[in-house]
Amino acid sequence: MNNPYKPPKSNIVSEEELNRYYPSVFWKLYFWLSIVLFSLLFIMLGLMSLGLIEESAYNLFDGFDMIVWVIALFAIYGLAWSKKTFTRQFWLIFSHGFALWVLIYTFLFPYVLNMPIYGEISQPEDLIYDLSFSFANIYALFRYAYCMDYLWIKNN
Repeated sequence: MNNPYKPPKSNIVSEEELNRYYPSVFWKLYFWLSIVLFSLLFIMLGLMSLGLIEESAYNLFDGFDMIVWVIALFAIYGLAWSKKTFTRQFWLIFSHGFALWVLIYTFLFPYVLNMPIYGEISQPEDLIYDLSFSFANIYALFRYAYCMDYLWIKNN
């Protein structure tokens, strides 16, 4: 017997639900891969500071680059698990700054100014790695800042 007080089932979906972005498993895997790579980088820097491996000539820009990428990891985490980190205004500004930083640090410094990146002169084959990670992060930052409106609603 049907309950007269229970509404009938409906296939109507709200506009918000239709526009909601559900991150794929790729972003979770990408987040963990990034964590592993950054952990290896920090272990290597630690071993260099202890004198256990040969030291490279790092500069101030390399340190700033590490900070920028670690901040970007917070956005990747937020995107992968649909969690708020910092504020939307921060990510709107940071996403543009990150894209500009990638252009300057990845292309201008090594190929125009011939500056070493992380103690080494960049080779053209390094572009494959740099471009894949840079564009994936830029895409993730813009997705996080612009396409996840439901995260930034005050009641949430």
